[in-house]
Amino acid sequence: ALLDRTDFAQPALFALEVALWQLWQSWGVLPDFVIGHSLGELVVAYVADILDLRDACGLVATRASLMQSLPIQGKMASLEVSASEAAAVIAHLGHTGSVEIAGYNTPRQTVITGDIDAVERVVAHFEKNSHKTKYLKVDRAFHSRNMDAILEEFQATAHTIHFKPAKLAVISGLTGKSAMPGELEVAEYWVKQMRQPIRFNDSIQEAASEGVKIFLELGPRPVLCGLGVECL
Repeated sequence: ALLDRTDFAQPALFALEVALWQLWQSWGVLPDFVIGHSLGELVVAYVADILDLRDACGLVATRASLMQSLPIQGKMASLEVSASEAAAVIAHLGHTGSVEIAGYNTPRQTVITGDIDAVERVVAHFEKNSHKTKYLKVDRAFHSRNMDAILEEFQATAHTIHFKPAKLAVISGLTGKSAMPGELEVAEYWVKQMRQPIRFNDSIQEAASEGVKIFLELGPRPVLCGLGVECL
């Protein structure tokens, strides 16, 4: 049950993914590009040597505890629809602002986030029209305006950290494009990364456009592998 709590889940994910990275690295398997999905992008920052392990752990712990400190006033859900369909229904129901897109996961899977009642109305609309929906195991609206209350404190912590030039090619989950030199090496990037939607679909397509043929997921379950196939 503790793993359903953000302040436990995020450090646990970070620890597991870093350990898996070190295992594969010990076998001589090294990536041409690295991509992170939400919290996973902080693993990427460590893997690419943008952050040393101590600073990465500190930033993850701060991020997780601040998110956990938010009032329980939000909900997130995955919808088997395109982002444009989701946005159109959100606008049609009058929930622009109270419901936002949190993740562009695939061309046909979109994650929404926002106020509880508003998210439930959007989900009910799609269920009524025979679309698959699934609520995420969170009780806060991550990647939404509900995060705004903690951004200043998170940025203050990020400003105390020393960022280094990336040693691996990173595809940004914030932009869905290959990161430019210096783009990830500033505190402001990680504040936006926590608040703005995840562009996983664009990131996978960017990797494919760069000639990537083999994708390896480092995590507790092969969730992103399934999404990645849909992206391609």
